[in-house]
Amino acid sequence: MLEGIKTIVFDLGGTLKIEGIGDWYWHHDYTEINRLAKDYKIVIACNQPHKAKEFIEESEIGEAVSAIYISWDIHLHKPNQKFFMYFINDLHLKPEETAYVGNDFINDVAPAKNLKIKTIFVKRPIKLIFLKNLIGKILGIKPDYVVSTIKEIR
Repeated sequence: MLEGIKTIVFDLGGTLKIEGIGDWYWHHDYTEINRLAKDYKIVIACNQPHKAKEFIEESEIGEAVSAIYISWDIHLHKPNQKFFMYFINDLHLKPEETAYVGNDFINDVAPAKNLKIKTIFVKRPIKLIFLKNLIGKILGIKPDYVVSTIKEIR
């Protein structure tokens, strides 16, 4: 699936975590992030408040993550392409050697594809972004890969 890819960048909200009442907890996929970290540089880049960075660093994937880019810290937000260019430039990545994993056609897939970053769409049962993803499909936004779980990324 990821031939030629050296770095995998993950969205957080809805892709790697879901919110519980009063706390955050991971999907069962967190063990897969650690597996992927053996072969790829792992980065998280997301639209989240600053507390997300602490959550990631203290989590089961904290050591697997090479860099964390939180929108509120860098003052850029998805779907702005400058958000994606920020981590591409900061880490000296080549877009064609980078994959972005997200669950939102408008915020994740479209801007990454415009920059020639490979895209992996994670199908999650999240009602809040259903309309945006429907609009994305109508507009013809197509991810490079579609998976149901992080486990499917190889």
